[in-house]
Amino acid sequence: MSATTPPPTSSPAGGWRISKRRLGELARERDVTNWEENTATYEGIGRGLGKAQASPVEVQTYTTNLAGSDPKKAEAIQKGYEAERS
Repeated sequence: MSATTPPPTSSPAGGWRISKRRLGELARERDVTNWEENTATYEGIGRGLGKAQASPVEVQTYTTNLAGSDPKKAEAIQKGYEAERS
């Protein structure tokens, strides 16, 4: 997922629905099942954000909208982001 993480949009409310839908499409194209429960998905998203040189605010926005209240998903996004930034 790191190579295909969609960029943040200027309209998070509408953009996040599109991003989650696109992630689902990418997962289906690659025969990935249950991607929303796989922490590797979220680490890949974080890596993609790091490669894209996303700002901390953009990363936080992605984290809030994709991980929701799941701390493991949020940690995975941050881990992937930091791995690419260092």
